[in-house]
Amino acid sequence: MDRETTSLSRRNLLKSVYLLGSSPLLFASENAPKGRMSVRDRFWMYGQEPGSQNGHYGLPGNSYITEGEAAFYLSIPNLILDFCHRTPETLDQYRKLALACRPFKRVVGSIVGCSGQTDANDRDLVLHLASETQNMPGVIMDDFFNKDRVGALSVEELRRVQRRLKSGNKKLDLWLVLYDNQLDPAVNDYLALCDIITFWSLSTLHELEQMPTSFAKLEKLAPHARKMLGCYMYNFGESKPMPVSAMKFQCELALKWIQEGRIQGVIFDESDICDFGFDAVEWTREWIRQVGDQVLTVPG
Repeated sequence: MDRETTSLSRRNLLKSVYLLGSSPLLFASENAPKGRMSVRDRFWMYGQEPGSQNGHYGLPGNSYITEGEAAFYLSIPNLILDFCHRTPETLDQYRKLALACRPFKRVVGSIVGCSGQTDANDRDLVLHLASETQNMPGVIMDDFFNKDRVGALSVEELRRVQRRLKSGNKKLDLWLVLYDNQLDPAVNDYLALCDIITFWSLSTLHELEQMPTSFAKLEKLAPHARKMLGCYMYNFGESKPMPVSAMKFQCELALKWIQEGRIQGVIFDESDICDFGFDAVEWTREWIRQVGDQVLTVPG
């Protein structure tokens, strides 16, 4: 398919999405009774700018899929936007991004991007955007800790962010990305200031199998915080495709913990590897189709 045809196809896809306006009907669960939450409602796509990883991590060629297209492809109703490689400079530019995200149930934007990138002006813009955007329940801090367990923001800066998040008419949540190798008492003061901790393992299947043990450690370190489980659909740690067996293990564990009320949801990473045809992505897409409409009895 040539570039022009690809572009036209993409425009047609987006047209079908945005014609829905601000109502997230695209992702509605057909079988869940009105007012009840389905498993699909707990699924999130971790969004990166198209082509963010082109030329890296052993990926085969270039990716062109957008964050919204990837979520649409997997039938995921919630989106995390990591403002990493694309950093808008004005509030108006951020508002345009938020406008394009109206079809999603919930959208969370980053105030700390990949590799811990952050600056005061960008944080201010994203915080302002979240406070005025109906379907933005909070903000997220990606890659927050360095190898010495030092945060991208100080504890006092984090306190100021939290005061701002909770000071307006709309109370917002502060999300944090935490990896299994960062479970250390040194991060306790940071964790105490976070509402939602997203837990990740950049690892092999053998290491993923240790996740129940490491997650139990997190529950002891931060009993107050709500938790999300991050599921990689590509093995970035070893620069190779994620085996379906590892994807199956992650997804089934996440579903079990959602049903038990141990986690609020699962985040699939990441949008810009969803157009390579990887087996793990295709398996995940089918798995979501199979389990997405199950009705949950635990509170969300």
